[in-house]
Amino acid sequence: MRTLIAASAALTLISCSGAQSPIALASPVASASGFQTQDSIAQWARENEFTGVIAVQYPDQAATAMAFGMADLAGSRPLKETSKFQTGSIGKYFISIAAFALAEEGLLDLDAPISQYLPRSVTGPEHSVTVAHLLANRSGISQAPLLPFMMKVAGARKDDPSVDIADIPDLPKNIDAAILLFLEQDLLFAPGTDFDYANSNWIIASRVLEVASGEALETVLQRYVFAPAGMKDSGVFTDRLDADHPDNAIGHNPNGQMMDTDFPLPAFIGGGTFTTASDMLALMQSLYRGDLLSDEKLSRFSQVQTPEENYAFGGRIMIGGNAPNKGYSWQSGSNGATKMVAVFNKDTGYAFTALSNRAHSQEQMFDLARKLEKQLPSNTH
Repeated sequence: MRTLIAASAALTLISCSGAQSPIALASPVASASGFQTQDSIAQWARENEFTGVIAVQYPDQAATAMAFGMADLAGSRPLKETSKFQTGSIGKYFISIAAFALAEEGLLDLDAPISQYLPRSVTGPEHSVTVAHLLANRSGISQAPLLPFMMKVAGARKDDPSVDIADIPDLPKNIDAAILLFLEQDLLFAPGTDFDYANSNWIIASRVLEVASGEALETVLQRYVFAPAGMKDSGVFTDRLDADHPDNAIGHNPNGQMMDTDFPLPAFIGGGTFTTASDMLALMQSLYRGDLLSDEKLSRFSQVQTPEENYAFGGRIMIGGNAPNKGYSWQSGSNGATKMVAVFNKDTGYAFTALSNRAHSQEQMFDLARKLEKQLPSNTH
């Protein structure tokens, strides 16, 4: 997986250390296949020293959810199946769904230049970059101007975990100021001709949603993503999740190369998003059931824009066989010590998510998704 810096997957902490005795909290499941799933998850968690929450749901069956380990570095709170985690780059998935929903209502033109929605009118790259280019990571707008500021914030917070970002000098005053930094740079390539996984796309996209809707990003995501999908415990935050809240999972990694926890996500990059395992399952099922987007919009949303990256809009779609609109929704996100993955098989309805607050390997979590899918009851294939 790529190491991402800034809005939703910044400055990654790569090592997962220290064995912990997992605390497993499983939802009751009546079926034999449910107990088999619990056993498989518990064994995998022990063998891989996993800290986090894992949830899986097979078609027409109740979800199985299990929690392992502690919610914070101090080890004062055990994780729960309902614990809230930062989403990292899966926030991009949320933003893209909201953008398509706004387009459905005629409030946003995906193929319009972003200059239509940005707070300036001078000639610049925003006149050749469309909203769709942002959502596909194909705008050519570099994130380089922002990296020194994010490093400065991370460094200040490492030196003093209690420092207020507002007290750190020489940072962009707000998201519009950060966006202007991006637009003052030359494009890395002509829009639509190449792929660059840059958080500049998403900082700008979040502001575009606000301008197009006339509402704050939190309200937009609640109205067009969280509420219609039945996501009762997801939302937007600025800087960091409250470490004292009993429901919040705080990233912790004692061997972190730069920080022991999650990286701060200040307001000038739009903050970040959080979710739970059950909410993530609900989103994937609702989206592909047609609760959030029309068939036409969902079809476009699922079309891969950069085949070599399997990247569509806001996330990856793994295509299998000769079915261009089917396959897997294959999502991942990280911020510091928090990592998560989400998988949905659009053919069978199999859904999986894993969220770790101890820098667990995303590839290992994807491997578990593949392993559990092989236990899919035969009558659902």
